[in-house]
Amino acid sequence: MKSLSRASARPPTVGDSRFRLPLRPHPLIGRERELEAAQSLVLRQDTKMLTITGPPGVGKTRFAIGVASAVIGEFDEGALFVDLAPVRDPALVLGTIAQALGAYVPPDRPVAKVLRDTLRGQNLLLVLDNFEQVAAAAPEVAALLDAAPDLRLLITSREPLHVTSEHEYRLSPLSVADPRALQWTAIRRRPAAVLFTERAKAADPTFALDATNARTVAEICRRLDGLPLAIELAAAWIGRLDPEAILARLEARRGLPLDSLEAAGRHRTLAEAIAWSYNLLSDVERAVFRRVGIFAGGCSIDALEAACEDLGAGVLAPIAALADKNLVVRSEESAGGQAGPRIRMLETLREFALEELNRAGETDAVAGHHARWFLALAERAEPLLWSQDQVGWLARLDREHDNIRAALRWCFDGHDDETGVRLAAAMTRYWFARGHFREGQAWHEVAASRPLVPARARARALAGLAVLLWPQGETARPHRVAEEALTLARGVGDPAVLGWTLLHAGSSAEAAGDLPLAEAHHRELIAVGHAAQDSWLEARGLTNLAVLLWTRADGASARPAAERALVLAR
Repeated sequence: MKSLSRASARPPTVGDSRFRLPLRPHPLIGRERELEAAQSLVLRQDTKMLTITGPPGVGKTRFAIGVASAVIGEFDEGALFVDLAPVRDPALVLGTIAQALGAYVPPDRPVAKVLRDTLRGQNLLLVLDNFEQVAAAAPEVAALLDAAPDLRLLITSREPLHVTSEHEYRLSPLSVADPRALQWTAIRRRPAAVLFTERAKAADPTFALDATNARTVAEICRRLDGLPLAIELAAAWIGRLDPEAILARLEARRGLPLDSLEAAGRHRTLAEAIAWSYNLLSDVERAVFRRVGIFAGGCSIDALEAACEDLGAGVLAPIAALADKNLVVRSEESAGGQAGPRIRMLETLREFALEELNRAGETDAVAGHHARWFLALAERAEPLLWSQDQVGWLARLDREHDNIRAALRWCFDGHDDETGVRLAAAMTRYWFARGHFREGQAWHEVAASRPLVPARARARALAGLAVLLWPQGETARPHRVAEEALTLARGVGDPAVLGWTLLHAGSSAEAAGDLPLAEAHHRELIAVGHAAQDSWLEARGLTNLAVLLWTRADGASARPAAERALVLAR
């Protein structure tokens, strides 16, 4: 590992470009020995991949960030954190890593090769969080190590990934005290009790662990199996409930809806702790909590309000209450010119929220609100992706890409084909600009298989499929698909739809070598754009015509077309 011999003397700080780790909201408590052991493993020459495993709620993510923060100075390129919780398709894992690295994936190159070339020679710690649901991608990820010998992988997963290069570090729950065997002064030094005390003070600054409550706190921690998340959820109620009341309710397990969780052992302990905290919420708080679960990768307040529109109440007060109880995380973010709070949920809590949403019979209604809101966002962004606001809107769609994927999955799973087809069409420019050709093609293939949607949506989606096919080296099929889209568009009577399909029919015809047809499409696009007073469409038609004429050595005709396009573009 070359960084150990020539590591930077200055560890990266938060503002350093090499520091690409999330900020921890709370310090790690009671993990000093484990941190030292894991740090030593990461820095060993023979450790290419370290997988931190353990049950839900044991604190794997926070622990991994703690390890990475401690060793980041040993890596010349620092550390990069990639959250895989929103990713459900193993085929998207390498692309997600490439996007996090800022690596462009050309349409004619496999993402694995691009990643290998990008990482070759880099001395980087790559932290991949929540790997369990995409475990099938583990061999592909491990293969990156062959091309990049100075790369190190730090992965969190509920289970080991069983690849050759893997070292496993199993993270255990916090040490708990036996309330019957120890004095209260010894109890307060146990990591579980220390964690409870710290989180309880955050809820009620007057709280103190003393001789009157130490054994009760120890029993709470014991009942919660020392799981940090479970302890934090219980401690957040201090101020409204005293330790004795918390313990009594845990013992009674009042109204815990666990039938569908199929939990066992510590999984069940955490499920009970989440359910216990959930059942103490007000009706509105529970409803908002369930709806946060529908979002993949977090959400803005505006998006959450759309998912909660049937509640007849605002979401700010319930979200503040949920944040106080450690059930959601609220942070300030900015993208696409939009600044404001973003709401996130730990994946374990999100799984529970989705279970409860389904139990309440609300899943389809809320998922419908979710899909329609992101359709509106994508359609709003679409024309701006080729404007002076492109950078900001690309960043905003980057942030919401996981939500859009989730909306597409729901729509095409037999719920709302029209919304799904419209959403895929609206995302074409984004997928093209970001190089997500294969993923965009996959969604458009599904859209193309839905023949009963309105012609307008189908025409735009078929044109989008052609857009994403021809850069990948295909010629005949995108030409055929684009002509099918154009036939549909001519019957719609909408200049914007006709212009969109003419644009891509012309490009596809040109790629297929049918230059006379391509020229005819370019000229018709110019006329459609001019008649509709759409300077963008007219400029694109003129540009495409100028390029075509220039390639045919007709510079005299190409020049006025190009100059007119330049005037319109300016």
